[in-house]
Amino acid sequence: MLTDTVQRHTQQILQAPAPMPSAAPGAAPTDAPAGGDAGMAVPDGPRPPDLQTRLAEVMKIADPAVRDRVEVNVALATEREAAAYRDNQRQLKAQAKQILDQGGDLGAIPYDTLAGMDQAGRAGLTAYAKAGGRVASDPVVFYRLQNQALDDPQAFLDADLHDHLGALDAKDFAALSQLQDKLRKGQTSGEDDPQLSLLRSYKANTDRVLAQLGLPVGAGGEASENDAGALQKAALFRRQVETDLSAYEAASGRKPTPAEQQKIVDQAAINQRASAASCSYPAGRAVKRAATTTHC
Repeated sequence: MLTDTVQRHTQQILQAPAPMPSAAPGAAPTDAPAGGDAGMAVPDGPRPPDLQTRLAEVMKIADPAVRDRVEVNVALATEREAAAYRDNQRQLKAQAKQILDQGGDLGAIPYDTLAGMDQAGRAGLTAYAKAGGRVASDPVVFYRLQNQALDDPQAFLDADLHDHLGALDAKDFAALSQLQDKLRKGQTSGEDDPQLSLLRSYKANTDRVLAQLGLPVGAGGEASENDAGALQKAALFRRQVETDLSAYEAASGRKPTPAEQQKIVDQAAINQRASAASCSYPAGRAVKRAATTTHC
């Protein structure tokens, strides 16, 4: 009897339609790209299962014994659904990207592919198509994702890189894709990839110097207009250090040790301070200048 009650509540919660997000007053309709059937409106797109909404329904169950078992069932089922959702989204976006890479435009993407794609994927795909696939990387986006790989590996594995097609060039997209592959293999084998160990060492050294320079260590999330320039400078400093590390590897034929990494990062900081001391720009040019150089 208890089992039947648990199953009934579980199914009711899992099968309940997801609530539609409320639009802001006067908000314009979603600007979605047109697919192969030109002129047809593309729906808003799917959304991942909402665990918090489902758990809120679980909490309404009066019997604590039933509630506890339903909570476990709902959490496990939602986790499986979310994994299937992410896999399906990656497949759809990869198919759409392949069409664009082969010379097609947004109109060549089948309607069903676009209709099944979430809004983040459409936005990235649209920006990628408008750039003709020749995207200029945003270093803030790249290092936010790379740092996430080291600080929160599971969140990085769950992230869909296709959502950032408008902010990652081919080289950076491939580098982050390889990083996801290494993390997945490490989860399967239980062994840490040597490159990941070096990346963690590099990040620790760079984070230390960024803090000394008064620049943000995190490259994350929502930046206000006031700190956008600082985030950009921090990301470009990381890029400069990465360039110096690559130059060392090319000259020596091997990757630098953690101690050598630290020397390279420290030298980059010395250069940064020297350049900053010799440069001065009006406040209005700070962000624009930061977008082109790490020096001032």
